[in-house]
Amino acid sequence: MSSAPSVEFDVKDIGLSSNGRQRIEWAEREMPVLRLIRERFAEEKPLSGVKLVACAHITTETANLARALQAGGAESILIASNPLSTQDDVAAALVNDWGIPVYAIKGESTETYNRHVRTALDSHPDIIIDDGSDVVATLLKERSGQIKEVIGSTEETTTGIQRLKAMETAGVLPFPSIAVNNAQTSTSSIIVTARASRHSTASFAPRTSCLRVAPSSLLVTAGAARASPCAHAAWVRTSSLRKSIRSKQSKR
Repeated sequence: MSSAPSVEFDVKDIGLSSNGRQRIEWAEREMPVLRLIRERFAEEKPLSGVKLVACAHITTETANLARALQAGGAESILIASNPLSTQDDVAAALVNDWGIPVYAIKGESTETYNRHVRTALDSHPDIIIDDGSDVVATLLKERSGQIKEVIGSTEETTTGIQRLKAMETAGVLPFPSIAVNNAQTSTSSIIVTARASRHSTASFAPRTSCLRVAPSSLLVTAGAARASPCAHAAWVRTSSLRKSIRSKQSKR
């Protein structure tokens, strides 16, 4: 275990990492599909050089998603979408044992949350995994110069999808956004879908089509998923995604 993490972070107590690592590895045993995705990503590195921000529940499920994205070559930053669900030991382990920057503290204030959103955007992400559309909304409102850098985003919640649809209607949504729960997948994709929600017991509104993106040109579907009996992430590999990422990679 590293005594001095090499990445910047804001967690409650880095000393909690040992317990967090044990719980993350325990959860991995219940997520076999995501483990297979991570193993394939480790070989293929499809996200090499891609900068990614994930605003999600900082739980053992999200931790294993972050590990898969890291294996694929992504440079990820995690922030908490809900301060009540943050698991402080998991946040500490991601920083200390996997070197993933995490900005999440259980019970954090609105002021701290907003600071974390802006800190995440300071990384100039190519892809945004959002939960409630706060990251996308902040980007559009405060960081207009970064809009052209974004390949696309995903959204996990019904509320977030409604916000994105409002942006789309107003003509201010400048890049594709995918509703994770609405993703259409096929046997040619590396997939396992999960009904993700801010709360696992929440009811689901009628599903709508993916925002601004036809099913045949899905960008990426990945989210922190809380599902029973186990949680997974979904990844849809398409020519559009590969071309967008390779274009970004070739410019670096």
